[in-house]
Amino acid sequence: MGLPGYRYSCYVTNLDLPLDQVCYMYNSRADCENRIKELKQDFGLENFCLQDYLMS
Repeated sequence: MGLPGYRYSCYVTNLDLPLDQVCYMYNSRADCENRIKELKQDFGLENFCLQDYLMS
């Protein structure tokens, strides 16, 4: 159970950084997953041909 309006987080890391820097770093990384999901689902990134077209 938690208190309404509060957000709880737990970070386990071996980084030797201040708490605010660790929180900022991990929060910005988590948003990357949303951008990848948007590219795949909204813009059809998986349908683009991204493989090499030259044969060795």
